[in-house]
Amino acid sequence: MYLATGLLATPVVTFPIGQTTTGLPLGVQLHGRRWQDERLLAIAYGHVRHH
Repeated sequence: MYLATGLLATPVVTFPIGQTTTGLPLGVQLHGRRWQDERLLAIAYGHVRHH
Protein backbone atom coordinates (compact mmCIF):
# COMPACT_ATOMS: atom_id res chain seq x y z
CA MET A 1 0.00 0.00 0.00
CA TYR A 2 2.85 2.39 0.69
CA LEU A 3 3.89 2.62 -2.96
CA ALA A 4 0.33 2.98 -4.23
CA THR A 5 -0.35 5.76 -1.75
CA GLY A 6 2.74 7.63 -2.86
CA LEU A 7 1.63 7.47 -6.45
CA LEU A 8 -1.85 8.73 -5.62
CA ALA A 9 -0.51 11.74 -3.70
CA THR A 10 -3.12 11.37 -0.98
CA PRO A 11 -2.45 11.71 2.76
CA VAL A 12 -1.96 8.64 4.91
CA VAL A 13 -1.49 8.27 8.64
CA THR A 14 -0.58 5.11 10.54
CA PHE A 15 -0.90 4.75 14.30
CA PRO A 16 -0.87 1.98 16.93
CA ILE A 17 -4.14 0.54 18.19
CA GLY A 18 -2.95 -2.13 20.60
CA GLN A 19 -1.44 -5.60 20.69
CA THR A 20 -2.46 -9.12 19.77
CA THR A 21 -2.88 -11.73 22.46
CA THR A 22 0.69 -12.82 21.75
CA GLY A 23 2.06 -9.30 22.17
CA LEU A 24 2.53 -8.32 18.54
CA PRO A 25 1.77 -4.67 17.79
CA LEU A 26 -1.34 -3.77 15.82
CA GLY A 27 -1.78 -0.61 13.82
CA VAL A 28 -4.27 1.02 11.53
CA GLN A 29 -3.61 3.02 8.41
CA LEU A 30 -6.08 5.70 7.34
CA HIS A 31 -6.14 7.12 3.83
CA GLY A 32 -7.69 10.49 3.12
CA ARG A 33 -8.62 12.68 0.23
CA ARG A 34 -6.18 15.19 -1.16
CA TRP A 35 -5.53 18.15 1.11
CA GLN A 36 -7.15 16.44 4.12
CA ASP A 37 -3.89 15.96 6.04
CA GLU A 38 -5.06 17.91 9.10
CA ARG A 39 -8.25 15.89 9.35
CA LEU A 40 -6.36 12.58 9.31
CA LEU A 41 -3.89 13.82 11.90
CA ALA A 42 -6.75 14.98 14.14
CA ILE A 43 -8.41 11.55 13.92
CA ALA A 44 -5.16 9.74 14.73
CA TYR A 45 -4.30 12.13 17.56
CA GLY A 46 -7.77 11.79 19.05
CA HIS A 47 -7.57 8.00 19.02
CA VAL A 48 -4.07 7.81 20.48
CA ARG A 49 -4.90 10.39 23.14
CA HIS A 50 -8.14 8.61 24.12
CA HIS A 51 -6.52 5.19 24.39
